[in-house]
Amino acid sequence: MADVRGVIDWLVRGVPGAKTALEVVAKMCPDLVAAGLPLDRCEAMVRTLHPQIAGRHFHWQPDRTATVTDRSFEELHSPEMASFAVMSVFATHGATRRRLVPAPREPDLAGLAAEGYTDWFAGPLAFITGEIHAITFATKRPGKKQRQRRIREHDGRCL
Repeated sequence: MADVRGVIDWLVRGVPGAKTALEVVAKMCPDLVAAGLPLDRCEAMVRTLHPQIAGRHFHWQPDRTATVTDRSFEELHSPEMASFAVMSVFATHGATRRRLVPAPREPDLAGLAAEGYTDWFAGPLAFITGEIHAITFATKRPGKKQRQRRIREHDGRCL
C-alpha cells in the first residue's frame, strides 16, 4: 500500500526547496513513485490570467526532464479540447478514473492508450482563491489481477 504522507507533508509545508510550479511537479512525482504509486505520467493543468496564455501544462515522465507547455485560448477553447476527459474535472470539480484498455473514445485518453498507458486518474487542484485546476496521472502497468499495480481505488484516494 502506498504511503504518501511524506509528499503530503512537503506540500502542506509549502514545498520547501521548490521555487516554481515545474519544480513542484518534478519533485512530487518521483516522490509519489518512491512512496509506492504506479505512476508513469503526470500532467498538471493550470489556467492563467495572462492576456495571451490561457493555461500552462506541466508534464512529468520518469527518466525525462519535467517540462512546461503554454496553451493558447484557441487550444483550450477548441471543440477537440471540449471533448477531452480531463474537462470533466473543470466542470464537476471532482475526480475521475478511467481504464484505458480497451481504448476510450475521448481524444486525450485514446492518445494515452495508443502510447501504452492502461489506467488514468484526474483530480481537481483547488487553489486558495477558489479556482479549480486539474492534475492527471497515468500508468502503463498491466493489471488484470487485483494484486497487480495499476492505479487502484486506494491509489486514487492517495492522489
